[in-house]
Amino acid sequence: MKRIIFSLLVSFVFINALSAQDEESTKIQLSLLGAPMIEFSGIEKEFAVSSGGGGALVFNQTFLLGGYGLGLLTDHRTSLTLVENQLDTIVYNDLKTSLTSGGFWVGYQEKSERFLDWGVTAKLGWGNLNLKDKEGNAGKIVSDNVFLIEPQLEFIFKFTKWFHLNLGIGYRFVSGIDKEYINVDKEEVKYFKPDRYNSAIGTLSLVFGRFN
Repeated sequence: MKRIIFSLLVSFVFINALSAQDEESTKIQLSLLGAPMIEFSGIEKEFAVSSGGGGALVFNQTFLLGGYGLGLLTDHRTSLTLVENQLDTIVYNDLKTSLTSGGFWVGYQEKSERFLDWGVTAKLGWGNLNLKDKEGNAGKIVSDNVFLIEPQLEFIFKFTKWFHLNLGIGYRFVSGIDKEYINVDKEEVKYFKPDRYNSAIGTLSLVFGRFN
């Protein structure tokens, strides 16, 4: 299902990019871009900041295809009480939440001479939700593999032919959260609640490349 969604999204963006080109032109322009990124979102109902970056190959200054990586910067703490071997109760206090992801970065942007332009992008990635000790540097208490989709609308400020500032708004969908534990009431409970990681997002990207 994930592969089908990714294929449909890539096909849609690619078709729109090609249709925007001059029909008389058969030459494909290729260029590269790199972008440090900051992402603002919600984690466990708290304000969260992630940072990372991406790089992409750009076709005819409209369609981009590349990869990205993001990691959570802000500090989010939780406690956990679980039962092991149906007998021993273990209490973890002050655990630190960690979310990292990386994968494909695709997008489409208008090709124009305007200073302010627009585009649509999407990140499709695989990542890990972790709970670590209170220092965040010892072994993981638990780790859950997840899949993320982040579609967004971007406003592009074209300052020079080599530097753009992109401001984006979108939404993060997180799937694959399924790790469970036994609590003191002998119930199976998920370590992570999906509704605490799905979130509206805002992004700021400093984009460097060759822009016509």
